[in-house]
Amino acid sequence: MARPIKEGLDYFPLNTVFSTEFKLLRAEFGAKGITVLIVIMMLIHREHGYYCEWREDICLTVAEDCGFGVNSSFVSEIAGACLRREVFNEEMYKKYNILTSAKIQKVYLAAKRNDFSKISERYLLLSAPKNRVNAEKTGVIATKTGVNATKTLQNKINRNISNNINNKDIYNKLINKPTNIREEVCSAVEYNTLKKRVGTSSGREVIDNIIDIIVEVLTGERTYYQINKERVGAGAVKARFQKLRLEHIEYTVRAIENCEGEIKNMRGYVISVLYNSYSNISLNDLYGSNR
Repeated sequence: MARPIKEGLDYFPLNTVFSTEFKLLRAEFGAKGITVLIVIMMLIHREHGYYCEWREDICLTVAEDCGFGVNSSFVSEIAGACLRREVFNEEMYKKYNILTSAKIQKVYLAAKRNDFSKISERYLLLSAPKNRVNAEKTGVIATKTGVNATKTLQNKINRNISNNINNKDIYNKLINKPTNIREEVCSAVEYNTLKKRVGTSSGREVIDNIIDIIVEVLTGERTYYQINKERVGAGAVKARFQKLRLEHIEYTVRAIENCEGEIKNMRGYVISVLYNSYSNISLNDLYGSNR
């Protein structure tokens, strides 16, 4: 008998600094309130990936998972506060008794290679592009855009990559690796959000190039990488790349865009910038404004 297709996710991204909604929840309910919300988010991503039904018996199971004296009434109160503060979509709750949000659905779609068919039409809070190219093959949404700075940046990346690496060899490596590696990377860096912020097809190609390099590093067989003119073991580089998030990709794009001189080895430059992003990005750069 065939194994049923898994609908939910094994993990979901959680920022290391609380958003405004989290901070308000903590201010009102304390650490227990945050614990309840995290357990609810775990339930959402584990069961269906982008929503969970919300009933009295669900409140009981969430309370049981939280432990340390949390009861179902407190869980229900936290869920109500989350609806009030738009952590979850109130309309979806009133119509269908489910907890979901546009942000949760973006995370789910990133893990599912932007396949909008994975989300029930009646629950969908996002707009599926009408002119979508086959995302399964390209990962790029077709849009009409003018020439701008982002396109110039893309040309810089394409020119340098073609001059310094064997594109066919890397492409063959990537397509022969398990697709879940790319899915995991896209989920971790909030791929959909990144592409939405860029807003242009050329900008999305820049993001795709960076994602490809990350996947190549994570699945590659090299023993070391040249970073800051020093050899760094591949294990250390992979360990750090597994922790990359949205802000590190944005930082890398800015670094390429702001580089005045010619970058002779774009691939090596991108790897170095990604690796160094943890020490180079200040907390203000990362979390100066709420996302």
